[in-house]
Amino acid sequence: MLIDIPLTTITIGPRFRQKLGDIDALAESIAHIGLLHPIIVTTEHALVAGRRRLAAYEHLGRETIEARVIDLDDPLAAEIDENEQRKAYTISEWIAIGEAREDRDREKAAQRQSQAGGRGNAKKKNGSVKVTEPLDVGDSRDITARAAGMSWPTYQKAKAVVQAAREDPEFQDYVEEMDRTSKVSRVYHKLPAYARLEDPDAAPVVRKVSYAVLSQRLDRALQSLLPQIRFLTEDDRTNLGKMLQFYIEWLQQPEEVVHDADHA
Repeated sequence: MLIDIPLTTITIGPRFRQKLGDIDALAESIAHIGLLHPIIVTTEHALVAGRRRLAAYEHLGRETIEARVIDLDDPLAAEIDENEQRKAYTISEWIAIGEAREDRDREKAAQRQSQAGGRGNAKKKNGSVKVTEPLDVGDSRDITARAAGMSWPTYQKAKAVVQAAREDPEFQDYVEEMDRTSKVSRVYHKLPAYARLEDPDAAPVVRKVSYAVLSQRLDRALQSLLPQIRFLTEDDRTNLGKMLQFYIEWLQQPEEVVHDADHA
């Protein structure tokens, strides 16, 4: 469904990068030729795709922006919307939709786990402990890949390109080329080795990264994990603290980390 929504109603999660590249040029393009691809939001107006387009609209002083609203609870909603509107999603937008569905599934799984724990781990008649439903992140990815007309390996490559640009604006041109040409593999193989998918037969590639990149990755990981800590028992939290302390001690002796990794 295509609608105009106020910019002030759109929420932006922690998954979106902070460095957005040349917004001035994008804003100038939008001012001259308009918005070629609407942004994508959930029914609650959480941003799924279009962070740079949204920033460009803010730069232009616009109050509303055209958006496509998708229902993440309906795995085929995005495909149906595309067929009805005749405005194809870009590859990077399909990746964003898949990631949003994965995030939603993780949240639902955590809620199910919390509810099951609150019932005191009731036992079934056969005496086995009742467990929560498994996390179906793989199903979300498969459904999104099929809806986008991509195989699972192609979807993974496209996601690697998007992730590389999210961590380093230098690769934003790769995303734009992938969206423009639909040539996922060709663009993917332009990525440096450290940004590609892990090859189990290849030697590990260690990339020298800046403090800014490392801190951003750690912050993103912790933001996704911290809400789940409240579900842990006191013993679990103690053990988690010991594990974190272990890594903090490693941080004080980086030479030992490299030595252990080389001899793992």
